[in-house]
Amino acid sequence: MAQTTLALILSTAIITITSIIFLTYILSDVVTDLWKKRFETAIKNGIEKNKIQNNDIYILAERWPIGKTNIQHCLNNIFYYYINTADQDTLKLEKVREIIDWHKKQDPFSELPENIRLQLTTLQNLSDGNKEIVLQLSKSLSELYSSKEKNLRSDKRITRISLLLAVIGVAYPIISPYITMG
Repeated sequence: MAQTTLALILSTAIITITSIIFLTYILSDVVTDLWKKRFETAIKNGIEKNKIQNNDIYILAERWPIGKTNIQHCLNNIFYYYINTADQDTLKLEKVREIIDWHKKQDPFSELPENIRLQLTTLQNLSDGNKEIVLQLSKSLSELYSSKEKNLRSDKRITRISLLLAVIGVAYPIISPYITMG
């Protein structure tokens, strides 16, 4: 009887801890997506009411913790939205294009990590006539960095699933004899 109680307590603890970890990951992703959606909605509302200026995107990004790497992604989503709307208002579409171009000119290295961004900015300031080469380098580095980020997200997802399967694999042999007894 003592072994049964101990096994049930242990398996319950393992399942509870695993559930808390798994829910933490899920809630973190949900909250981040919610912040991005609010950011996109605020920009869409500003465009709809013709109240938004280019530098407002940074002010809105600070309102919700949207990193500079996510701003471009959100702007691309807004661009996609206005391309696929039924009314095809070209003024709104042009405003989105203007904001995207402004963002790329303001922070051409936004999708890169901070240390690489600072080094490229320094290189761009030092090279008088070779700014195009630095921009090409930044685009190549951005592509490499974004593909690395996609791979990391994929690896993280696989790790989470593996953790869940490992916990189930450990908990099942402990619990199964007691389930078959009952």
